[in-house]
Amino acid sequence: MRWRQGFACFGMAMLLAGCGSASGSSSPTASSAPLEGPPAVSVHPVLSSAPCGTDATVAIPDREHGLCYRLGPAFIFRADLVDPQVVEKGGAFSVTASIKGEARARADRVFEACRTGKPTCPAFEGGHGAIAVVVDRVVESAPLVDKRDLAEKGIALRGDLTEDDAYRIVDALSR
Repeated sequence: MRWRQGFACFGMAMLLAGCGSASGSSSPTASSAPLEGPPAVSVHPVLSSAPCGTDATVAIPDREHGLCYRLGPAFIFRADLVDPQVVEKGGAFSVTASIKGEARARADRVFEACRTGKPTCPAFEGGHGAIAVVVDRVVESAPLVDKRDLAEKGIALRGDLTEDDAYRIVDALSR
């Protein structure tokens, strides 16, 4: 199984060198029921992943790459993110947001567990775990974490985002 190569790196000024490929095992299956109210936004450690449909325990799909994820507990929520923006550079679109002060320590604990491949965020290729950014039950980004103290810099979703994708995500973060 391949991670969403180049799709997203986590951090405004931090590029995770691990935004490449990683392999894992199973993940859960997604509900197709429409959501009521504002979009759900959360960030989770990735416990495992697999091509969708290959493992009945895998529940959260990605948008286009055919992977499904089994995720740990959310550690960042929409309310923890501020100042979401669409950034366009050379025709490529990304989304950035800052992490509120009180959520930074919690985020850094999980990022460190992922960076070192702890059981709460198991390692994939290169010995690093990954996090998943989920919007309305769809994984928008699942980069590997290989840097320290990432929460201070905020988040950035980069890579395969279209302009419509970027504005949809900013809208979800703004509600």
